Order: sequence, then structure tokens, then C-alpha cells
Amino acid sequence: MDLPFNAEAEKQVLANMIFSQDILIDTLSRLTVDDFYVTEHKIIFTTLKNIFESNKAKVEPYALIDKLSIDGNLEKVGDASYILELVDSYHDIANATYYINSVSEKAILRNIIVFSNNVVNKWPQESSGDIPSYINKVEKEITDITKKRRVEDFVPITEAFDRYKTRVAYIKQNGANVDGLTTGYSIFDSITFGFKPSEMTILAARPSVGKSALALNFLYRVALRTKKPCVFFSLEMGLDSLTDRILASKSGVANRKIQTANFNKEEERRLHNAMRDISNSNLFIDETPAIKVVEIRAKVNKLYSRFGEMGLIVIDYIGLITPDVKNKKDVPRSLEIGEISASLKALARDFKCPILVLAQLNRNVDDRKDKTPIFSDLKESGSLEQDADVVLFIDRPDYGKNEKNDQEANDDKASDSMVKVIVAKNRNGSTATIDFMFQKHISRFVEMDNTFENEKKENEG
Repeated sequence: MDLPFNAEAEKQVLANMIFSQDILIDTLSRLTVDDFYVTEHKIIFTTLKNIFESNKAKVEPYALIDKLSIDGNLEKVGDASYILELVDSYHDIANATYYINSVSEKAILRNIIVFSNNVVNKWPQESSGDIPSYINKVEKEITDITKKRRVEDFVPITEAFDRYKTRVAYIKQNGANVDGLTTGYSIFDSITFGFKPSEMTILAARPSVGKSALALNFLYRVALRTKKPCVFFSLEMGLDSLTDRILASKSGVANRKIQTANFNKEEERRLHNAMRDISNSNLFIDETPAIKVVEIRAKVNKLYSRFGEMGLIVIDYIGLITPDVKNKKDVPRSLEIGEISASLKALARDFKCPILVLAQLNRNVDDRKDKTPIFSDLKESGSLEQDADVVLFIDRPDYGKNEKNDQEANDDKASDSMVKVIVAKNRNGSTATIDFMFQKHISRFVEMDNTFENEKKENEG
């Protein structure tokens, strides 16, 4: 089977390793012997590595020849003449990164071809009995092969400063004090600096407190402001229920009226305007139950391939995600959640987008006199607190007291609840408690400052 390789790029990498200690160190950190295809080049690379590890010094051509001779490998690479030819073929150190990348990419492509060939030849035996697990195994191995391409180099501090200047210019140009994706909740945005790229936020509360509603409020508000692709992965709630909630929150028309189509002309106009506005955003919903992180990654990758830079990703909720690889029966759920949490964090970093992950609190909070959520209330795993850049808790004092009103209310006041959104962890900012009004009949959260009047004006538009 013919496999791809670039012999000239391999030669240039080796020549650069001989001429520059900096390139030698860089190459050793990015390539392994298996990345080279030509046998002679594998031997030379290994010898250069061994010499450097022995004395941490620049490798002279004749030192390389002597070492090859001592190890009995000089004839295997074509004698001293090949080493001298290698040195003579040296082009320019400025292209060193290009040649390193070329060797690396050809190696990845070879591994994909070999792996794919194994899949074609062995799938009948290896998939027998458990096709879903086999598919997950294939996806994981492909991810492991291609993952190397996403490893970033060290960033010089001067480049970091340039990126900071760009952020400052963006903030000043847009008249904002945040550089993440803004929600329009002014206090929330000023404290968290918006949902920031590559960061994972945990939003936790007891069941039926309103975490899905708050997450949907965050999602559609970000989608409207950024026009970037934003997606809601719902493992619990169906598409119709999610649609009703989004429309209710945006239009101000009660959920019950939307579900029964029992609305007047004015409410119908507001619904039409809400659908028009949200249709102009790139908002997507996925209702796959028991989804795996590898499947989430594949779906996000499709959106990324189509639209480019991602917006906010919401996952409702982590406790319903299925592990990518089936574990043994005696593996604690806390370890599985830890693995899932780490994978979601990696997803945020790989796509350089924010992820909002919903989680449940355990029953301990119900048993305490002070029912304010704390970190130990996070259900099933302490990894959530560790992996998250931001942790949000919802504290709703009337939780469990007004279920009848929740179900029957059709006016603005009957189902309103005062809610505290607690910013319990904020890796890059301060912690705080923010007061919201949760209008349950329209699935809307209103920040308790002047935004309430702004929301009323928005409904009338």
C-alpha cells in the first residue's frame, strides 16, 4: 500500500536540527521517530536525539557521523557521504516550521490511512455484538490520531501583548467593558465579562428551579447579539417544549397560550416578531437523548465547518451524558462525570468557544436550614468545580412552595419569583450575587435593575 510522505521535508528538518540548536529542541518537542517515513531518516533523527540528550549541545555534522559509526548505523544511512549531502542540502532556517509541519501532517495522514484500512478489513470481527461501542472506539482513535494537529506552540509574550491590545481596541470600539459574548444582562456581564472563549461555565440548581429557562435566556440573547452559531443540546426536554419557552421569553406571551394557540391579535403579532428576530440568528437545537461527548464534538464540528467561529454552546444537562467508552459496571459515576467534564472543557478549548453546562445539586441543600447552594452540593462529582472557569448557582427561596401558581398562572405577577444567581467561582473575575426576577409563566429571567423597563419596551416593539 502506497503511503504519503515528503522525503525532502524530512531531509530539511534533519538539516535544520544540525544547524540550529533552537530548531533541534523545537523539533524534538514536536516530532517523534515514527513521524519520519524514510528508514535512514528515522535512524538519523534517533541519533540526533540521543546526542542532544547526552550533552544538551548543538550537534556538529562530524559528531553525528562518529555517533552513527559507533552505533553501527553509518552504513545503514548510506555512509558519511549521505550526512554530508544532507548538510549541503540545507536551505534556510526561516522555513523550519513549514518543514516540521509537513512531516507531521504526512505522518498523521499515514496513520489515518493505516487505521482506515484496518477498519475496512477488521470491522466484521471487531464490531460483532456491540456496534455502538465499536463506533465510539473508532471515533476515539481517530480523535487521538488527529489531536496532535491541535497542539499549539509556545506563544511569545510579545504576541500575547499584541492579542491584549486587540482585545482593548475591541472593547473601546464597541463601548463595552467585556470581551466575552454578552447576554445583555448588564450586571451579569460586568461581573463575568461575558461568556468567554475556551471557558466552561457550570450552572447548577435543584430540579425545576429554572436552570433550563435561565440557560435558554442566555442562549438566545447571545445568539441575537453575536449572530454566531449557538446551540442548545437538550438531553431531557423535547424540541417543542424548548421552542415554546424561547418564544414565550422573547415575546412575553405566556407558555400556556403558546401551547394552546389561545392568543389574541396583539399576542400573535408579538409572537411573529419574536420568530422573525430569532430566525435572523444562528440558533440551533439538538434533542438527542443520552448523547456522548464525542457525538457533541462531531455535531459542533459540522457547525464550525459551515459557519466558522462558534458562539455559545449549552448542554442540559451533564448528568444525562453517556460516557464515550463503556466502562466496567463497578466504575463510580463520579469518575465518569469527571471524565465527561474534562472532555467538555477540552471541547471548549479546541473550538475556542464558551460552553455552559447545566448540573443538578444533590438533596443536601434541601435538608439544611440555610438552603443557599454551596460547592459540596454539586451532584456526583467534585470535578465540575475544578474544571469550571465559572460556577453559577440558582437560589430560589420560594422553591417548592408555589407549584400550583406555577401551573395555573397566566398573568405577570402570579408566577413571579425573586431569584438569586450566585457567581460562586469566577476564575478571571470576582464572585457576587445577582438578583433576578424569574417570570415563570413566560420562562423569562429579568435582571433587577433598569432592564425590566427595557424588556417591556422590547415586547412592545
